[in-house]
Amino acid sequence: MHALIRTLVATLLALWLAMPSIGGEGGENGGGTGVWILPECQFFSGGDPLANTVHGAPRASHCFNSLNQNLSLNGSVQCGQMVATLVEQVTAVPRSLPVIGRNAIVPASLLQSLRAAGVADAQILMIDASHRGYVINLRLDLAAGTVTLSVY
Repeated sequence: MHALIRTLVATLLALWLAMPSIGGEGGENGGGTGVWILPECQFFSGGDPLANTVHGAPRASHCFNSLNQNLSLNGSVQCGQMVATLVEQVTAVPRSLPVIGRNAIVPASLLQSLRAAGVADAQILMIDASHRGYVINLRLDLAAGTVTLSVY
C-alpha cells in the first residue's frame, strides 16, 4: 500500500513540475521566445489611429534580442479576430501581417528585409471589427540587430 501511495505521489509531483505555468520574461533568456502578450487593447473612435503615437508616451515596451525569429504579438481577450498591418516609414507601403485569432506574427524574414533596407522605424496597426486594437511602434537597432516594440 505504501509503495502505491509513494508511486502516486511521485507521479503527481512529476506531472505538476512538467505542466506549463505563467512566468515572467523568460528568466535569463529575457523574452528570447519571441512572444509578447500585449496589454489591454484600446478603442479607436475614428480618425487616424496611427496619430496616437505622436501624442503621449507608450503604455508598454518590449525589446527582442534577435531578428532571426518570428515575433508573436498576442492581443488581449477583449479583442476579437484581428487584422494587422505594418507600415514602414521610408516608403509608407502597408504590408499585411499574418494573424491567427488575436495573435499577429511579424515574420523574421520581414524584420531582416527591413534591416537590409536600412529601415529603422515602422508602425503596426492591429484592429478588430469593433474598432479595438493596438498601435505599435517598431524600432530596429540596425547596428545591434535588435527590435523594440512600443504599444501606444
